[in-house]
Amino acid sequence: EELQFLWQPAETHIAQLELSMVIYTLSESPGLLRHRHGLWFLDAVAAVMTLVRGRSSNSDLAKLGHLIPLALFALRAQGYWEYVQSKSNWADDLVALPWI
Repeated sequence: EELQFLWQPAETHIAQLELSMVIYTLSESPGLLRHRHGLWFLDAVAAVMTLVRGRSSNSDLAKLGHLIPLALFALRAQGYWEYVQSKSNWADDLVALPWI
């Protein structure tokens, strides 16, 4: 809820949350990702297209989409983006685990 408060009102913020997790991972694991190439699987088409195109008509996605390449540049890392269907995205199941 705290993140969603920062964004423009919308029915859902799925793509914004997906991009926020990329930024979170880049900022919380810099030593692990520095000088690396990474293949990222996202299950929100709008999030993937924002990163592939480098822009979005949604201002929240556009801002997040500009931060990610900047973070990758700071880490001297590269990201490659792929869409995966939600039911095939095992990372979403991690949220349901009791110890997380």
